[in-house]
Amino acid sequence: MTNEQIVEEIRNGYSATDNMQLLYEKNLPLIKKFIKPYTAYENQEDLLQESYFGLWEAVKRYEILKMCCL
Repeated sequence: MTNEQIVEEIRNGYSATDNMQLLYEKNLPLIKKFIKPYTAYENQEDLLQESYFGLWEAVKRYEILKMCCL
């Protein structure tokens, strides 16, 4: 399942919690790459938790018709 398909399911209310977790786990390597420079200043676990909220905001704002990848 693609990220876009997962986002559609989340927005349609289909297993939103499970699909959000799937989206997070699927993108975890990328998330870790983004937070790596900040681990010198903050705990990695805290940054990972904050990134979950950032991903949630991205899901809410993502527009499939704009032809962007999530």
